[in-house]
Formats: sequence, structure tokens, C-alpha cells
Amino acid sequence: MTIANSSGYGSTAGVFTRDITRAHRVAGELQSGYEWISGSSRHYWGSLSAE
Repeated sequence: MTIANSSGYGSTAGVFTRDITRAHRVAGELQSGYEWISGSSRHYWGSLSAE
């Protein structure tokens, strides 16, 4: 946790586990803006349009 929280990069984190209780506990300890649990997604900045 110390290493993860000491990074100066990014504001997302991913927790991969089958234990949802552990996932929520770990995600709560992470200092990030957003936590993914057992998955991830692409990040889109701004709006997407069909232009």
C-alpha cells in the first residue's frame, strides 16, 4: 500500500481479487480518485461525438 500510495502518477487504481470484501477494504485504503475492482476500462477525456 505504501508503494501504491506514494506514486505521483495517475489517479486510478485496480484491485483484482475474487474476495469482494477484501477488494472494498483495499480500495478504501488506496489514495486515488477512482478504483476499479476486478476490471478496468478505457478513459475518455471530454465528450465523444459521431462527427
